[in-house]
Amino acid sequence: MDTITKKWLFIAIVFVAIGILIIATIWVFYERHDKKLLPVGYSPQVVALTTSSTPITKIASNEIKTKTYRNAEWGFEFQYPENWVVKEKTFGSYYSKFNLEIVPPGKIELFDPIVVNIVSPEFTNHTFLGLNTTNTVSEVDGVSGIKYEYEFEGLPEVDIVLPLKENKMIIGTKKKFEYVFNQIVSTFKFLK
Repeated sequence: MDTITKKWLFIAIVFVAIGILIIATIWVFYERHDKKLLPVGYSPQVVALTTSSTPITKIASNEIKTKTYRNAEWGFEFQYPENWVVKEKTFGSYYSKFNLEIVPPGKIELFDPIVVNIVSPEFTNHTFLGLNTTNTVSEVDGVSGIKYEYEFEGLPEVDIVLPLKENKMIIGTKKKFEYVFNQIVSTFKFLK
């Protein structure tokens, strides 16, 4: 082999090695990322709570300590595990009037674990079009909405869409966080 061919072969090997290193790093991150999702002290025993037509599971109150998040401006509150964190207004969008994330402690989530997003009706009218969804009627604190279960970019998700005055409220999660999502939904209250 001549010198030029050897140089190109060396460069190709370096690029392949870097690509393998990047793929391995991403794989390790996701493997580690999926571990330790349960809050400290969580026991997977759940009790059934039935809403209008969709069963929701509720974590028994003695299993996990909770805090209450209250938003007087938009008129709602819910309980969430005390070691999780609520972050308000985490992203901006023309359609989003208000949003918050509920995230596990010390976790850097690539995707929002649990979100509450108050959006214009146009957003919900277009968001679920074209997705292969399973829709059921769901009730949250006496307000009827639609529960969507679908896969987005390879991740199973659950969203409940509820009317909120002239807007819509989306309470959503990735399927792997559904146990906390169910706790939040079962304690969700609209302020009168």
